[in-house]
Amino acid sequence: MSRKRKKSTKTIRIEKGGHSVSIIPNSRTANGKTYTSYKVQWTTPTGERKSQGAKTLELAKEKAAAVRAQIKAKGGVVATYSPQQVAVIESALETCTKAKVTLTQAVASYAEAALHLPEGVSLVSAVRGYAERIKKETETPILVTDLVAKYKTALREKGVKAAHLYSASIRLDRAASYFKCNVNTVSAAEIDQWLQSLEVGPQTRIHHRRTLIALFRFAQRKNFLPAGMMTAADKSETITASSRPIEAYTPEQAAYLAGHMPERWRAYTVLALFSGLRPAELFRLDWADIKNDHIEVKASGSKVKVRRIVPISTNLAAWLETIPSKKGPIVPIVEKVMKGKNLKRKHEKDTVEKLHDRQAQQLSIALRDTVANAIAEAKKPKANRTLKEMAEGFTVIHDGLRHSYISYRVPILKDLPAVALEAGNSVEVIQEHYNKVSTEKEAKRYFSINPPSIPKNLYSFAA
Repeated sequence: MSRKRKKSTKTIRIEKGGHSVSIIPNSRTANGKTYTSYKVQWTTPTGERKSQGAKTLELAKEKAAAVRAQIKAKGGVVATYSPQQVAVIESALETCTKAKVTLTQAVASYAEAALHLPEGVSLVSAVRGYAERIKKETETPILVTDLVAKYKTALREKGVKAAHLYSASIRLDRAASYFKCNVNTVSAAEIDQWLQSLEVGPQTRIHHRRTLIALFRFAQRKNFLPAGMMTAADKSETITASSRPIEAYTPEQAAYLAGHMPERWRAYTVLALFSGLRPAELFRLDWADIKNDHIEVKASGSKVKVRRIVPISTNLAAWLETIPSKKGPIVPIVEKVMKGKNLKRKHEKDTVEKLHDRQAQQLSIALRDTVANAIAEAKKPKANRTLKEMAEGFTVIHDGLRHSYISYRVPILKDLPAVALEAGNSVEVIQEHYNKVSTEKEAKRYFSINPPSIPKNLYSFAA
């Protein structure tokens, strides 16, 4: 935590060798704020009083030291400066302060360097030329294609999740097919052009840029690019994407999903719809974690690594009663595959992650098929009005099962912190994305969705 240096309010007298220079603070108040400036004051051998202004105490001390040095060198006679000259000196002192050198050091270094420069060559151009030479001497040329192959190998050896490696590989392969040159010749402008050429949305472009930045920084670590400098990927134009509004299934659509998803996904679907658990949490959930009136999400299975208790609503309890087997994992494929393989301990976690990735893909397919079936049924001549209305605009919503629960839970509880606690989110996220998504009337219909066997359910559909 940085601390502001306290400004001096007392006169500072610098006296050495019989020569005296004073630094006098001057404070003024405007709009409730106090501003302090300083005046460097001294007396010439003829008795004339001289002074110079300074904005900061540091500048005042620099000027005082310079005045005292001149008094000593010129037998007590100090040169006077015009206002324009004072402004130039103050600007030079500020520049040196930012560079963390004194004005004397800066002048001495520049003068020494100038002695070695050929005629007509500036110090800046000489430094740039030196930097380019060092760059060429320290980096090893490599094609982007070969760099991508090395980076993917490094990711696999590091043990990144299969899902991350899969998505990163797609983006890396796209870059490798576009940049058929050495990595050190790729410019920021070319990267901007590539990103704009991709037929994807802004958020996907952001992911591509981040992956490319990681690739170029990997190249720096492996001496394929100079270290300690911004890479071309870092210099590329930052992409912004406006956040899309949260979408939720209508109560009728949620009822259709609960009643028509494949049997293997029935428990997963109703738990996601009416408890709001995340996919990864459900993949790790066991029937032993489901109690009479609540669900225990353990810290090891939570995204935020915090244990939480999620209540079981009346309609969720009714749906869970329709599940024939309540032993082992909610999604049984994990148990079957794990038992069928003799895994070493150090690889178990990676294997489970890969299984969860596969489950997520299978869930996505099941959702798409179920929605497609609903739309196909609604198009049949004998389809009833309720089915046609339900299927209108019916699409698969990314993470829509969880989004639906939180969206309808907010108007029921009318307590954002309570909803955030149940969902494992922050109050800010609930406020920004889920508040006012649905009405209380819609929410009551949503939590009235029951299995078809219960007469009160008005929103179930026959298989």
